[in-house]
Amino acid sequence: MKPIPLLVIIVLLIALTSGAKSDEVDKWINDLKNPNPYVRLAAAYYLGETDDPRAVGPLIQALKDEHSDVREYSAQALGKMGELAVDPLILAVNDTNSAVRAGAVVALKAIGNPRAAASLIPAIRDENSSVREIAALALGTFNDSKAVDPLIHALNDDNIDVRENAAWALGMINDPRAVDPLIKLLNDTNSSVRLNATRALITFIDPRAVNPLIQVLNDTNSSIREYATYGLGDIGDPRAIGPLIRTLNDEDSFVRMGAAFALGDMDKEAIDPLILAIKDINSTVRVGAASALGMINDPRVVDPLIQSLNDTNCSVRKEAAFAFGRIDINDSRAVEPLIRVLHDENCDARIYAVYALRDIGDPMAIEPLIKSLSDNDSEVRIGSAQALGSYGDSRAVEPLIKALNDKNDDVRWNAAQALGDIKDPIAFEPLVQALNDTNKAVRWNAAWALGAINDARAVDPLIKSLNDEDIDVRFASMDALEKLGITINENNNLTTPLSKEDESSILLTEI
Repeated sequence: MKPIPLLVIIVLLIALTSGAKSDEVDKWINDLKNPNPYVRLAAAYYLGETDDPRAVGPLIQALKDEHSDVREYSAQALGKMGELAVDPLILAVNDTNSAVRAGAVVALKAIGNPRAAASLIPAIRDENSSVREIAALALGTFNDSKAVDPLIHALNDDNIDVRENAAWALGMINDPRAVDPLIKLLNDTNSSVRLNATRALITFIDPRAVNPLIQVLNDTNSSIREYATYGLGDIGDPRAIGPLIRTLNDEDSFVRMGAAFALGDMDKEAIDPLILAIKDINSTVRVGAASALGMINDPRVVDPLIQSLNDTNCSVRKEAAFAFGRIDINDSRAVEPLIRVLHDENCDARIYAVYALRDIGDPMAIEPLIKSLSDNDSEVRIGSAQALGSYGDSRAVEPLIKALNDKNDDVRWNAAQALGDIKDPIAFEPLVQALNDTNKAVRWNAAWALGAINDARAVDPLIKSLNDEDIDVRFASMDALEKLGITINENNNLTTPLSKEDESSILLTEI
């Protein structure tokens, strides 16, 4: 297409910023007949931005304009006009000008009417590569099986973008005829083409792809290797276990993670090889093996994961602790090793051990978790507070009361919540004091906890909290008061004023 003169660009900008008034639309429709082709071009462009149904007929006529740029812009404009434009655009796919043909294909793709698919199939062999590229993309959206063979042919196109889009389209249509051709495309010289071929191939979940995808695990492109792990995990063929375990040593973290997830998806068939891999001399392999075992709910994974909690590498210990938090197996054999990890030099390992001990729920962990409330890492202290709340043991009350004064906001509000979970009245006074904390989340959880403890002495402090500057704290106080036998309605006299942000006529009354 020839460059658009500056005057036309200025006209377009003025038109687009001035809005689509009815008389302006009429003017642009008339301008489609202007002797100046650039005025006609500007008119076509502008009408496409208006979505005005009156423009459909004139734009269809403009598809016959002697100036190819006008035809191209008219085709693109019609793509925004819906079903009425489909038949004229189908004709425009055969225009003598390649830019017009490309514009028509784009427009038909945008409209999305299945009738257009048949006209786009010949476009996949158009002499112009841009038309072929767009046609391949469009055919993928129509999901028409008649397009499969032409798209397979396009996998051999000289143009990289055509091959790339054809691969994507075949993945979208998902016809099994495309599997073998896509497998061949995995050897394409261009990495973008190979990537789309891999993405398309894994959508089929076809056993024919297992060995080719195993080979792809050695591709120089990390994204391709990553997608290959996803595909092998979905297929679940045991042939992939060994190669995937080796891939746990990949230099790219996303590839390693994909391999771990894939092995986890294979479930019990992968356990024995993973147990061997967790003893590998390479620590990265051991990390991946621990991660994969953590996705398999089988009692056989417990012993190797316990051994990994004592690994010399902190990343392996961290992953093993994390694995115990994921598996749905509350095995008491893991408790003592996890307690030892609470003293690990790696704070992430300590955090994961805290959450794993919470999920296992063995009382043996209570005293160690109480000590972890003094950990130098705030995330460990947060997790310890949460875990102790879930145990509901009164031994944790005094340490959690102390944690209400922690310098970290999140530790304080989790401590307040944990005290509410335990419901020990010893926490009453400290929680009342926490209603004045500088952090709104602490005040909110303190109000909730006072309601959970259900001590009548909390009524007056909670009524005062109805004037808190934060609306969430005010509503938490209302909920707590209701648990204590105080209701709020719209019929009685106010006993304490509420902010305008609250329901304007809410009143307090004691039941």
